[in-house]
Amino acid sequence: AAGKADLVPTGPLALSLGDPGGIGPEIIVGAWQRLKRDGPRFVVVGDADLIRQVGGPVTRIDTPGQVDAVFAHAIP
Repeated sequence: AAGKADLVPTGPLALSLGDPGGIGPEIIVGAWQRLKRDGPRFVVVGDADLIRQVGGPVTRIDTPGQVDAVFAHAIP
């Protein structure tokens, strides 16, 4: 049987940008600003330019394993 420890994610969360015309980019930038020091860390799936348009720094990554290297200074 699975215990609670088995349900804790071991990697970064993956967030969808949501509707390109919606408030997703603003919510993601706000969440990153609050979480960039202490996490949890996340990676965004979507158009990086939409995040940049609302003032979010973005760094493209190729694998979830790269999130820790960039999360403190940019949204992966």
